[in-house]
Amino acid sequence: MMCGHCTATVTKALQAMPGVTDVQVSLEDKTAVVTSTSDIPAGDFEKVITAAGYTLVQGKEESTNMKTTLKIEGMMCQHCQKHVHEALAAMDGVTAVSVDLEGKKAEVETNREIPTAEFAKVIADAGYELVTA
Repeated sequence: MMCGHCTATVTKALQAMPGVTDVQVSLEDKTAVVTSTSDIPAGDFEKVITAAGYTLVQGKEESTNMKTTLKIEGMMCQHCQKHVHEALAAMDGVTAVSVDLEGKKAEVETNREIPTAEFAKVIADAGYELVTA
């Protein structure tokens, strides 16, 4: 990426990916931070970036942290919120969790790709439902 047009092109391409809710592209750092509601395989990012006319570079300094937003049904009170928080925080690879009772969602940061099915099982085992649509 060399200019503002480049960042706009990359942003537009990433925003068009299914499940993507937010994209922050930095020309200075030559990076993109993508937030999604579902798992996106790394290869899909490479295809989209390549199709837009750019090259995805994965280096040693690449951050492996991923952010996922999960919509959760069934939380009714602060006890429910705490229960969901504890269940998600106990998952292997989860580095941070923020549960929003009013918004019926959880923001989860991970250091590895966690399939949606894994999140769904943990949430179901805790007595709640992951909304995946």
